[in-house]
Amino acid sequence: PSFGTMGYGVHLNGYVRKNDGLHMWIGKRSMQKQTGPGKLDQMVAGGLPVGIAIWDNLIKECGEEAGMPLQLAGTAIPVGTVSYLTERKEGLRHDVLFNYDIALPGDFKPIPTDGEVDDFYLWPIRDVMQRIRDTDDFKFNAALVIIDFAVRHGVLTPDDPDYIVIAEAIRLGRFSATKVR
Repeated sequence: PSFGTMGYGVHLNGYVRKNDGLHMWIGKRSMQKQTGPGKLDQMVAGGLPVGIAIWDNLIKECGEEAGMPLQLAGTAIPVGTVSYLTERKEGLRHDVLFNYDIALPGDFKPIPTDGEVDDFYLWPIRDVMQRIRDTDDFKFNAALVIIDFAVRHGVLTPDDPDYIVIAEAIRLGRFSATKVR
């Protein structure tokens, strides 16, 4: 990114359907992480290294970050991409995130295994959305992926006054670190 090249990553929204609605697994990043220490994040997320296929990277990250068995990780569904161009202290970041959803059984609990995540929380999706709306607790790009999830799953609806702006921004990559354009 320091040289203006496009960056790629994978993000996995892990969710559980309960009687009271959708819940999402949220990871709390390690304080040792260079980017976004202590920030909230997807259950599984990671950059895409050179020489590894996107799907293979997702499966690898599922095992490394959340202790997810291969058979369960294999049920993830690709749901699209989110892209953004933003200015950061290290320079311009132009990234494309390959996004996946996975419906998890109620008895699954992710386990931090590689030191990149300190803990996991299972929160009602409405609480997740409120936290994104009212705080900067989430890593910037994780919030974008969750907002995309909320639009696709009908959590964020056309009745929301910002729905059109948000839905178009997701599709067109009109996000910056501080606002939707």
